Amino acid sequence: MPWIVYFIAGGGTFLPGAGLIALAVLSQAIFTRRWIGILAVVMAVVGIILVVISAEAITWWIYLLWIVATLAWRLRGVFKSRRRKLLIDLAQLAVTFSAAAMAVSYQLRPTLPPAVFARLYVIGDSVSAGMGGASSTWPAILVAEHHVQVIDLSRAGATIADATRHSQTQTLADGLVLLEVGGNDMLGHTDADQFGKDLAALARQVYRPGRQVVMLELPLFPFNNAYGLQQRRIAAQYGIRLIPRKYFVRVLANPGATLDGIHLSATGQQRMAQMIWEMVGASLRVDARQLPNENPLPK
Repeated sequence: MPWIVYFIAGGGTFLPGAGLIALAVLSQAIFTRRWIGILAVVMAVVGIILVVISAEAITWWIYLLWIVATLAWRLRGVFKSRRRKLLIDLAQLAVTFSAAAMAVSYQLRPTLPPAVFARLYVIGDSVSAGMGGASSTWPAILVAEHHVQVIDLSRAGATIADATRHSQTQTLADGLVLLEVGGNDMLGHTDADQFGKDLAALARQVYRPGRQVVMLELPLFPFNNAYGLQQRRIAAQYGIRLIPRKYFVRVLANPGATLDGIHLSATGQQRMAQMIWEMVGASLRVDARQLPNENPLPK
């Protein structure tokens, strides 16, 4: 896929769009030249388009306030009072910066306690299970390179409901649980409400004292905000740490990282292992059983 597709799917257009909207408001407030007013409108329109295609999953009422504030800013010319115009500008900027701050808060790496968990459970689909029975999947790479215990419960083609049913057949002890699932639901046109119900059921299944659940945010295309909102809502409800979608998208966007734009090649599996380790590796303890045999040679 072209890099711009991945950039959009990772939400990369949101902050530039918000920045253009804020710049449009500031430029029209500071300067009075007619051509600057026209340029401000162009910047605002481009900014709105960038925000819309980003599918940034912030709450609907922030978007509603943003729309109202932007419309008020666009109609500010009907007022003669400079004070009223200033208040409209300030209100629009306040909402824009609030939306940007909320988006930034979801782009931060998850914080996890150091060296706490003895094992990592991976519940995922073909991104984790690989295609065609590949042996060099990223969970296997973590075991080989970092000598940690990884229990890979991923299945190619799995939906969230499939993952829930499969996890019910397993005995999960304490540990770190990583959810990499939901892409097949979204691509299979499961509606967002059902997606949320299925994800909540999976969260209830794997959430227990002594476990920490981490979830990969899904790459989102324009107007798929609702799926991201469901992930964030359920993460907040069950104390799940989120890995922002931009990190997964960066793996996919690397040259040669995928077989078809989504499923990982050998190179992609290696990069995925590196990314996951950077996110959660510090919380995993080395498993002595996975250490290489270092017995000295006989004399």
